[in-house]
Amino acid sequence: MGDRFEMDIKCIYCGKVNYDIYYAPTSGFLDFTCTECGKSNFITSYLTVKKIKDVTRKDVYMAISDTANMMSKKQIERCARDYFNGLKKRNKKK
Repeated sequence: MGDRFEMDIKCIYCGKVNYDIYYAPTSGFLDFTCTECGKSNFITSYLTVKKIKDVTRKDVYMAISDTANMMSKKQIERCARDYFNGLKKRNKKK
Protein backbone atom coordinates (compact mmCIF):
# COMPACT_ATOMS: atom_id res chain seq x y z
CA MET A 1 0.00 0.00 0.00
CA GLY A 2 1.25 3.47 -0.76
CA ASP A 3 0.35 6.99 -1.80
CA ARG A 4 -2.07 7.70 -4.62
CA PHE A 5 -3.10 10.86 -6.44
CA GLU A 6 -5.54 12.19 -9.00
CA MET A 7 -4.17 14.92 -11.23
CA ASP A 8 -4.53 16.86 -14.43
CA ILE A 9 -1.41 16.44 -16.54
CA LYS A 10 -0.23 17.32 -20.06
CA CYS A 11 0.62 14.68 -22.61
CA ILE A 12 4.35 14.70 -23.43
CA TYR A 13 3.58 14.00 -27.09
CA CYS A 14 0.78 16.43 -28.06
CA GLY A 15 0.49 18.78 -25.06
CA LYS A 16 -3.22 18.07 -24.41
CA VAL A 17 -4.21 18.29 -20.74
CA ASN A 18 -5.64 14.99 -19.54
CA TYR A 19 -7.98 15.32 -16.56
CA ASP A 20 -8.47 13.13 -13.48
CA ILE A 21 -5.46 10.88 -14.13
CA TYR A 22 -5.07 8.30 -11.37
CA TYR A 23 -1.48 7.80 -10.17
CA ALA A 24 -0.77 5.03 -7.67
CA PRO A 25 2.69 3.54 -8.33
CA THR A 26 2.52 0.75 -5.76
CA SER A 27 -0.71 -0.44 -7.40
CA GLY A 28 0.71 -0.34 -10.94
CA PHE A 29 -0.79 2.98 -12.05
CA LEU A 30 2.25 4.84 -13.37
CA ASP A 31 1.17 5.73 -16.87
CA PHE A 32 -1.84 7.01 -18.79
CA THR A 33 -3.06 7.03 -22.36
CA CYS A 34 -3.68 10.48 -23.80
CA THR A 35 -7.32 11.16 -24.68
CA GLU A 36 -6.23 13.23 -27.70
CA CYS A 37 -3.41 11.32 -29.40
CA GLY A 38 -3.79 7.89 -27.79
CA LYS A 39 -0.13 7.59 -26.80
CA SER A 40 1.05 6.24 -23.45
CA ASN A 41 2.79 8.62 -21.04
CA PHE A 42 4.83 7.64 -17.99
CA ILE A 43 4.50 9.70 -14.81
CA THR A 44 7.79 10.06 -12.92
CA SER A 45 8.31 10.28 -9.17
CA TYR A 46 8.50 14.08 -9.63
CA LEU A 47 5.02 14.02 -11.24
CA THR A 48 6.43 14.99 -14.62
CA VAL A 49 5.81 13.03 -17.81
CA LYS A 50 8.22 11.01 -19.96
CA LYS A 51 7.85 9.30 -23.30
CA ILE A 52 7.63 5.54 -22.85
CA LYS A 53 10.75 4.97 -24.99
CA ASP A 54 12.73 7.12 -22.53
CA VAL A 55 11.59 5.36 -19.35
CA THR A 56 14.27 3.44 -17.46
CA ARG A 57 13.91 0.77 -14.83
CA LYS A 58 15.34 3.27 -12.35
CA ASP A 59 12.47 5.69 -13.17
CA VAL A 60 9.97 2.97 -12.30
CA TYR A 61 11.88 1.99 -9.16
CA MET A 62 12.01 5.60 -7.94
CA ALA A 63 8.28 6.16 -8.56
CA ILE A 64 7.35 3.06 -6.58
CA SER A 65 9.96 3.60 -3.88
CA ASP A 66 8.97 7.22 -3.29
CA THR A 67 5.33 6.30 -2.65
CA ALA A 68 5.71 2.92 -0.91
CA ASN A 69 5.13 3.00 2.80
CA MET A 70 4.81 -0.70 3.65
CA MET A 71 6.98 -2.49 1.09
CA SER A 72 10.43 -3.96 1.52
CA LYS A 73 13.25 -3.07 -0.85
CA LYS A 74 12.94 -6.54 -2.39
CA GLN A 75 9.21 -6.05 -3.01
CA ILE A 76 9.84 -2.65 -4.59
CA GLU A 77 12.55 -4.08 -6.84
CA ARG A 78 10.27 -6.93 -7.95
CA CYS A 79 7.35 -4.57 -8.66
CA ALA A 80 9.61 -2.20 -10.60
CA ARG A 81 11.07 -5.02 -12.69
CA ASP A 82 7.66 -6.50 -13.49
CA TYR A 83 6.07 -3.15 -14.31
CA PHE A 84 9.01 -2.03 -16.47
CA ASN A 85 9.06 -5.27 -18.45
CA GLY A 86 5.29 -5.13 -18.97
CA LEU A 87 5.40 -1.47 -20.00
CA LYS A 88 8.03 -2.12 -22.64
CA LYS A 89 6.13 -5.18 -23.98
CA ARG A 90 2.81 -3.30 -24.10
CA ASN A 91 4.28 -0.39 -25.98
CA LYS A 92 6.48 -2.42 -28.32
CA LYS A 93 3.34 -3.65 -30.09
CA LYS A 94 2.18 -0.08 -30.90
